[in-house]
Amino acid sequence: MEIEILHDKEKQKFYCIRKGEESYMRYRMVDDRRIHFLTTFVPPDLRGRGIAQKIVEAGLDFARENHYVVSTSCWFVEDYLERSDKYKDLAG
Repeated sequence: MEIEILHDKEKQKFYCIRKGEESYMRYRMVDDRRIHFLTTFVPPDLRGRGIAQKIVEAGLDFARENHYVVSTSCWFVEDYLERSDKYKDLAG
């Protein structure tokens, strides 16, 4: 399943639309070098398909590309950071 992740900088979210429903991860910029991931949501009927993981990865890739330090209050992002060797260096 190909999942296209979009980024809305104005609304500060990464998201995708599947079956007419939006899945997303919201964030806020703390300052010019820190990004804070707030929450991740996938509608119940779309869960278990890897959508949240793809959205989180897009956000973390964005943070890396922009040299941001990452913090989070989202349990899903926190868990993903703890399990992923690829992104551990981003946690601040």
